[in-house]
Amino acid sequence: MVRIGGILDLSASDWPGKPCAVVFFAGCNFRCPFCQNSTLIPIDSGVEVDISLIAERLRKALLLVDSLHVTGGECTIQPDGLRQVCMAARELGMSVGVNTNGSRPDVLKALIEEGLVDHVAMDVKAPLNPEAYSRLTGVDGAWAVKRVEETIKLCRASGVKLEVRTTVVPGMIGEEEVASIASGIAECDYYILNQFVPSETVLNPDFRKLPATPREVLLKLARIVYDSGFREVYVRTRERGLEKFHPLS
Repeated sequence: MVRIGGILDLSASDWPGKPCAVVFFAGCNFRCPFCQNSTLIPIDSGVEVDISLIAERLRKALLLVDSLHVTGGECTIQPDGLRQVCMAARELGMSVGVNTNGSRPDVLKALIEEGLVDHVAMDVKAPLNPEAYSRLTGVDGAWAVKRVEETIKLCRASGVKLEVRTTVVPGMIGEEEVASIASGIAECDYYILNQFVPSETVLNPDFRKLPATPREVLLKLARIVYDSGFREVYVRTRERGLEKFHPLS
């Protein structure tokens, strides 16, 4: 059994270059004030389902995709359920990607050692220093940064593809913060800058009043990342989905 918030049969923007099915796990151990999936934060949110039901849904999704992206919430806080879902996808011949906040490298390590993960997408919320991380996650920043750094090292040592994502929250993530994040994740395979979009599901009501991050701002930040040495930089917006940054565009 596993507790989930939903299943999407087809996404073209969760895994660069790979249309995929998406399973949303319930529960999260962070309390990011800008979280846009805050309804999935409680561990008892969503619905509890049998793995066989997810496997059957994935089998039907094979008509459209050959990959699974597991996200949340924070899927690694249900390690047994996560392993079973990854195994179900593997038995169907699917590639598997896991989206995480990087707080449970031990769980990822076990999955990688079993050959159950091809791709890790990690949300890096802020520059890798305790003060910034505390402010952007609502948890102990020193603990969180240590776990994120361990996750980066784990992925590099294992050869698993590592994607890093940052949500660009107006007034909290700007040029200085993005440059700092990029310098701390130089070994990742690619970096995605996500648009912040206000909604009634954002955790902190004050953040619901913020404007959506303009695409032009994301492109400007993408250039900073590109100029720092990255050659795989993307921006993701509500209007245009996932776009690869081109320096001449």
